Amino acid sequence: MDHIDRNLLVALHQNAKTTVKALSARVGLSQPSCAERIKRLVERGVIEKFSIQLSPKAIGFPISAIVRVRPFPGEVARVEQVIRGIAEIVQCDKVTGEDAFFCRLHLRSVEELDECLGRIAPYATTSTSIVRSMPVANRLPPLGGPPPGP
Repeated sequence: MDHIDRNLLVALHQNAKTTVKALSARVGLSQPSCAERIKRLVERGVIEKFSIQLSPKAIGFPISAIVRVRPFPGEVARVEQVIRGIAEIVQCDKVTGEDAFFCRLHLRSVEELDECLGRIAPYATTSTSIVRSMPVANRLPPLGGPPPGP
C-alpha cells in the first residue's frame, strides 16, 4: 500500500460518498486509475464496506453503555448466542481476560438497559458503564508509511 492508497483510504473514511472524480483530483490520478485502485483495495479486503455513521441520539437512543460480560462456567457459547439476539448491542468484542465480552449498547432508557441485562443475567455477571463522551470515535489505525498529505 503506497501513499496514494493511504490518501484514498483517508478520504473515503472521512466521506464514503466522495466521488471518484473528487478522489482522483485529491490524489492526482486519472479517474479510471483511481477507480481501479479502489476496486483493488476492495478485492484485497482492505475496504470491507462503504457505510454511513449514525448519531444514536438523533434517532432516539440518548444512552450509550459499555457492558463487560463474564459468563458463568460453561456458558460462553450460550452468552454469545444471547448477545447476538439483543438488538440494542451494536458492537461486541470477544476478549481475553476475566471478562469474555465487551459490548456497546445504544438505548432509549435505563429501563431498556435493565431489560437487556436481564436477558444476560441467567448466564453471566455483568459490569456496566454509561458512556459520557467518546473522545476517539471511528479513527483509522496508523496506515504505515509517511502520514497522508492534505
